[in-house]
Amino acid sequence: MTDIELGGPVNISLTAYPDDIYQAEVTEISDAYYDSSSNVVYDVTVTITSDASGLFQGMTGDVTFVTKESEEVLYVSNRAITRSGTKSYVKMRDSNGNVTQVEVTTGFSDGVYVEIIDGLSEGDVVLIESVVSD
Repeated sequence: MTDIELGGPVNISLTAYPDDIYQAEVTEISDAYYDSSSNVVYDVTVTITSDASGLFQGMTGDVTFVTKESEEVLYVSNRAITRSGTKSYVKMRDSNGNVTQVEVTTGFSDGVYVEIIDGLSEGDVVLIESVVSD
């Protein structure tokens, strides 16, 4: 909750229109209160700012609060990153076809993808190791 603020951007995906994302903004945040399970709860109101034609009361969907955003960045799958101490690496093939480890500087991650700030260029191919089990 500390990252959600009034006027903050929100993306809404409705079950009825799974391929459409509606833009919205946070217009109200209630004071904290405890529910019946002693969880801290905040009521947050969002208002759709994009075209809302075709939407009806009672539609269900998911709300995503945008707390950090990066545009036009180089990124790889989180599974491609290995870490040793404070350093991050990806595996690549060199010109002879040998697998090598290349140090990279990482940035923002959404848990699935990781921004690469330094160490790779657009078009580089990285390797992801996986285990196949019976």
